[in-house]
Amino acid sequence: MRHLKQEAKQFHRALQDGDPATTEQIREGLPRLSEDSTVDDVTLMEVQHVLAREYGYREWPALAAAAELEFEQLSALSDEDTRRLLRETHQKDLVIALKLASDDVKRRMLNVMSARVRRFITEEMVFLGPMPEEEILEVQERILAQVRLLGRDDVIGWPLGNETPPYEPPEEVDLEPAIAGVIKRPLAELKLQEIHDFIYGLSRRARENGIMSLEVAAKVAGDVFVQEALRLAVDGAEPRLLEDLLKTRIRAILQHFENRQLVILEGIVAICGRDNPRIVAHKLVAVYRVDFDVVIEPTGASIEELQAQLRVAPASTLNLDLLTNLLVDLSELTRRKGLAALEPLIADLDDAMLSEGVRCLAARRDMTEIVETLEPHKDQELTETRAHLEVFTGGLTAIQEGKKEKELDVAMAAAS
Repeated sequence: MRHLKQEAKQFHRALQDGDPATTEQIREGLPRLSEDSTVDDVTLMEVQHVLAREYGYREWPALAAAAELEFEQLSALSDEDTRRLLRETHQKDLVIALKLASDDVKRRMLNVMSARVRRFITEEMVFLGPMPEEEILEVQERILAQVRLLGRDDVIGWPLGNETPPYEPPEEVDLEPAIAGVIKRPLAELKLQEIHDFIYGLSRRARENGIMSLEVAAKVAGDVFVQEALRLAVDGAEPRLLEDLLKTRIRAILQHFENRQLVILEGIVAICGRDNPRIVAHKLVAVYRVDFDVVIEPTGASIEELQAQLRVAPASTLNLDLLTNLLVDLSELTRRKGLAALEPLIADLDDAMLSEGVRCLAARRDMTEIVETLEPHKDQELTETRAHLEVFTGGLTAIQEGKKEKELDVAMAAAS
């Protein structure tokens, strides 16, 4: 502040001495002066006003507030201004800065976050443990620099405590065709080129409307992995954290998918071998459970009843217990009616591997042929599912890093 006051005095003195460059600056910065007006009566206060405009602020008090800003003053931010600041602040910086902040500032920041993000921030503050004070102060100053920019550009109420600029909620922009055409479909059903186009669409939307605009896509996503990924991005997860969380989720998804494929393969083979339905249930439950508390027995359902069930709850949506239950019922049905009785069910099975397995059974193929048909099917689906998940993760992480089309291509190619 002392420096700014001294600069204003020097500016005023140069004006009084008739310095041409200073005189021109004053004429440009003071609307009351015409081209031929004298500058003899320009006051120090007016010079301060011109200096503030040179720094990008609308008036001297706004510049002075920026110069004197301290971290503890951030408790005066409104809810909306706090959100605006947090959208411009890296989560890691926030975690470090809050370690040395007052309770008022912590409450101010944490109260506008989702419960999920708030829990993450508070846990990270504890996890980081003690840190050098100078390191924390350096991060706080980085955040204050962002506050000054927001105040200078009239994005937040400035000086702090003044009325917040009227909040105009962002217009909810309709999803672009590249997004709308695929957003409700499972990721595993998309072709790789469709995933590339999907990522391009998300990238353009984020650049033109802000990362928060991806919330619209998250709300309608038909794939829970895509939904979670977009919400993490909107929550402001750092790129490396976003990538790590999604890769962890991919491992769980692939393990579940592999278990599901193995249940189908083992179930079809057991039915082909005419195993007792209760033995079939035991074999399949052993694939994915470490306990045997769940007892799955045949229900005695007819082929018509199974068809009706699948039209309400498609095979692709069944959890492993319900999938096992379906296979056990098929085992019991074939022991009563024969393998050919399964043929009407094929059209009602939306799971490709299960449909192929039942088709093999209805055609009375031998066990060796069934295994040779389904094993490559299983491996191919697992490989494709992994590729789709990893390409999407690589692309979204690149979007979070602010990369554009050519860089997105590189990121997705590296991920696959």
